[in-house]
Amino acid sequence: MHFVDRMDSPINTFDEGFLLTNANLLLMGEVIHRDFYSCYPPGIFLLLAGLWKVTGVSVLAGRFLGLFIHVAIAALVGRLAGRLVSRTFLFWPAGLCGLWMVALAPSPFPYLAAVACALLSIELVMWALSHPRSSAWLVPGFALGCVAALRHDLFVYIVAALVPAAVGVTWRRQLPLSAEMRPRLAWACAGLLASLLPIWLPAFWQAGFTWSCTTSSSTRCDT
Repeated sequence: MHFVDRMDSPINTFDEGFLLTNANLLLMGEVIHRDFYSCYPPGIFLLLAGLWKVTGVSVLAGRFLGLFIHVAIAALVGRLAGRLVSRTFLFWPAGLCGLWMVALAPSPFPYLAAVACALLSIELVMWALSHPRSSAWLVPGFALGCVAALRHDLFVYIVAALVPAAVGVTWRRQLPLSAEMRPRLAWACAGLLASLLPIWLPAFWQAGFTWSCTTSSSTRCDT
């Protein structure tokens, strides 16, 4: 197995090769979970396939996408760190994050893409908080949904952290769900569904998942 440490390095056998192969299979008309195996959601393969529609099938195009993801993470870290001290941007946290990612392969790894979307959703929440219209929350909801379209586990971790924290704060302070927050949550949920449904509904439909039960001494259900 090769470690990709330069743009012209050999392909990493599992992770990068897995991503490139599955994205190419999508371009060939095959269906995820029906025609080929995947341990990742369809998002990263659709992103790569869409890029290749423009550039042509190329390992280098995928690595430039990975490099863009690295830069996006570093930039968002600098932006969010700046917010903590009432500054527009802090270069040193962005630089430290960028230096950390130098050790990572310049490949479009789904986890890094999901981290970029998670950081973006935080930035968009901060923007939505200062926006007068409740419909602004559609945007951070959409970004959070993109996390689930790229990595199931990171999305579960975020929800597992946010929901108990929100419930705890609401319970401790005895805060009702205000008339102002209800439409914001509704728009955020709409954004979440707007990013997930176009990806997952076709995947489940084309993969032909079914649910059947047989009644016997012990009821058994299979997918």
